[in-house]
Amino acid sequence: AESVAALDANFAHVTGYYSATNDVTYAAILASILADAGAYFEETRLGSFRVVQLPVPDNDDAVATMARVSVDNPAASGVIDLMDFRLQVPGDQAAANPVKSLTVKYRRNYRVMTGGDLGGDASLPPIDDVETPSTDPLNYDPVGGWEVRAALALDYAASDPVDDDTVAADYPLATDLEIETGLTTEAGAEALRDLLFARLKVERVFATAQVPNTDAGVDALRRGDVVTVTHPDFGFDTGKPMVVIGITRLGEGGASGGRVVELRLWG
Repeated sequence: AESVAALDANFAHVTGYYSATNDVTYAAILASILADAGAYFEETRLGSFRVVQLPVPDNDDAVATMARVSVDNPAASGVIDLMDFRLQVPGDQAAANPVKSLTVKYRRNYRVMTGGDLGGDASLPPIDDVETPSTDPLNYDPVGGWEVRAALALDYAASDPVDDDTVAADYPLATDLEIETGLTTEAGAEALRDLLFARLKVERVFATAQVPNTDAGVDALRRGDVVTVTHPDFGFDTGKPMVVIGITRLGEGGASGGRVVELRLWG
């Protein structure tokens, strides 16, 4: 998604933002709303803003290939020289562990109410289930029945969890994840749940790569782009798809002492 309009086409679900303070920033509101669509915004090096929805790493979507280049292993046409490549330990180790179960909370209830707050008669059916509603004698629950009462007693509604037994069996450290959102519908919560689970149910790695600043292919890279990394030392002989999540232009210095760009990768 390159813009809000494109994101709306990919994820057409309503979300909201509530703040109990007056000093909230526009950036904080925008970040929260985009996060409910599995996206974020960035300022490009040219000073414009674009929306990024993190893709599932897939070599079929790669816009560039990176590999170590030397006299004995010259670069093929279009291959970016991988001057330096290092795996990184994430700040939160749990972030690297696969997720085996994911639930998305939605439709936040800003005033939790129980039977004492609601009144009515919980033993009566909701009005829609009564053929001839009457208030004298009252033959329906004005609150809406047990389903409505149960919803009002919770701070959020929750999607059904999505689970993967294979992930649970293969990864003892796999985690259960529950996410609170501003989404307003079950369909929106399920869409976000499925989008995130496709990205998080796989064991992921974080890495940094240094590449030449003089390569036109590097200059065209943007956050959210998928690249193929080929590096036999890390078991990536056939190429590992990774997503660019950070770009830093280091100038002089870096692994080769020349002008380099450092990429943060996830895949």
